[in-house]
Amino acid sequence: MPAAGTRVDVLLAPVSGPWLKVGDVVDYVRAVGPRIVVPIHDAMNSEAGNGLADRLVATLGGTIEYRRLGPGDTLAVGLSLDGAAAVSGEGWRGTSSGDIT
Repeated sequence: MPAAGTRVDVLLAPVSGPWLKVGDVVDYVRAVGPRIVVPIHDAMNSEAGNGLADRLVATLGGTIEYRRLGPGDTLAVGLSLDGAAAVSGEGWRGTSSGDIT
């Protein structure tokens, strides 16, 4: 896990667990400041539980983009020629230059 204050383009953030408080996730997302947050560790949540986590982390975390991947969705992360993260995969909209739309 990146230390607080480390800047990353894409952060896989746990949003559920017996050891986790969503407020701590929001604080961590704010501290790291990613362009994109992908929630993980949420398989045991109900649809309503995931919806609540999504709303809280996406609206309070201060990130530019929040994306939930469904079962079977793929995500490819690399670098574009300018060094920015290039993200592609099912459920993602992007251009060949790596810009997220």
